[in-house]
Amino acid sequence: MSNQQIYGFIQLITCIPPTDQQSSDPAYIPQLTINPIATATLAEEFESPISIFVYMGNLGAGKSKLASLTVASLQKNDIDNSLLPFKSGDDPRGVTNGVWMWSEPLKDPNRKRGSILVLDCEGMGGNDVTVNNNLYLFCMIVSSVLTLVLRPARIDRDQCNRLHDELQRFVNMRSPCVLPHTYLVPLELPVLKCNDQEVNSDEWINRIFTINDPNNTLNTAQRDELQRKYHFIRTMMPSIDVVNLNYLPNELKSNNMTLRNMKNILREQSSKDYNDSLLNMLEKFLETQQKRLPGSNVIPALLIRPAELALFMTDLIHVINQARDPNPDELIGRCLLKRFSDEIIKTEAEFQEKFFAKVASYAKSSILIKLKLSSNKSVKI
Repeated sequence: MSNQQIYGFIQLITCIPPTDQQSSDPAYIPQLTINPIATATLAEEFESPISIFVYMGNLGAGKSKLASLTVASLQKNDIDNSLLPFKSGDDPRGVTNGVWMWSEPLKDPNRKRGSILVLDCEGMGGNDVTVNNNLYLFCMIVSSVLTLVLRPARIDRDQCNRLHDELQRFVNMRSPCVLPHTYLVPLELPVLKCNDQEVNSDEWINRIFTINDPNNTLNTAQRDELQRKYHFIRTMMPSIDVVNLNYLPNELKSNNMTLRNMKNILREQSSKDYNDSLLNMLEKFLETQQKRLPGSNVIPALLIRPAELALFMTDLIHVINQARDPNPDELIGRCLLKRFSDEIIKTEAEFQEKFFAKVASYAKSSILIKLKLSSNKSVKI
């Protein structure tokens, strides 16, 4: 059995380690590479419409585990007992190192057509800041659901700074509506609470993005700056919601289990509360719109095709590698123009096919009428 068969995930994006000389060069741009095997798998085995769930969070928060549990829950076919989930763990050097994808298309149980792609992104703090920012830029643009895994259940200062800095890069982009639907997913939080009081989702989100801890050690200037960044994040993200998960069963805390083990444990009665919260999360994810062609959200018909997505990902990495402050506007414009051109060519071909079919039908009818008239004349004679 090959590694790809044993490991259900494959690396989509790899961070290229810089040389000592490159590291000391302030003009050096950290480089990313995209795996052609992964993009070929995406283009050939996934079908449209496609939903892309991306899991992000602080290093060691549990995002890779949640990505694996998502796959286990959505996997309806028999699972090979040797199939391993996404790598997860508390290694301070990070275990993701880039972006990984689940190599098999998953299915929405409520839809006959379409695929779900699950991506596991490097944890915040696991790379150079610029590398992390580039990974998040990539994930924010390609995802349809951006999952920000929280443990503990708050947006800490470092996380706020990272999100603010990343979203700042979208300010100068002309392309509309490239940001996805964002879900805050606090782990091990059976009930949404603030200051020991149960609250609804809107109240929880409002409080998460408000500095209300009397014990914080920030001075007035720091508090104002942090609050400004919280406001900016909420303003920039087109849609933010929250889905809380119950306590993770002890049986699922091991990082040395197969995907089948995970699925079997989720089915056990002892996992019911957690599994119910997981299914609720996935139900909300699946209610969101599938991935549209970037920049085309105002045109409902332009859902991105897997082959287009694979090509777009490859070109996007090329754009990111070219500048310290990459702006993919031109790339997004090219993708839209190509789709419009393809649709025009397709429409013209369909028109010509229908036109020639009508001409052929008309010619056939005319010939039959003439033959019938000629036959009638012969009979009269």
